Amino acid sequence: MDAERTRFQKIVLLILAAMAVLFGILTGISRARLGACFEVDRSDAMRFALGPELESRGSWELYFMMLVCTLFVALDVAFPMSVFYLQHCCDVWDPEPTDFYLACQRVGWVILPLLLLGGYCYALRVIP
Repeated sequence: MDAERTRFQKIVLLILAAMAVLFGILTGISRARLGACFEVDRSDAMRFALGPELESRGSWELYFMMLVCTLFVALDVAFPMSVFYLQHCCDVWDPEPTDFYLACQRVGWVILPLLLLGGYCYALRVIP
């Protein structure tokens, strides 16, 4: 079993060495230059060890505004007549919406979530 494993490892190392030589021949990079490409500078190592600078992306204010608008759209979808009744409760006794109002409301149920999705994407990507 050990003999097979070491034989397999030797074959893999031989294949990797052949690929490295072939890569060097095709790109024109010598073995010394190829080794120099993989050296790490001390300043790069320190920068990696200290970690990246913290940076925040997105705007919490804009994201919160999108959340509030989403809440209003969800309430409008859940209770479609409530906004109409709140608008006209003091003007008319037992108000009834027109068919045009109901059609525009249904179109808004499709368009507003798409606009809100775009707003969410913008709020998450904008750099303050």
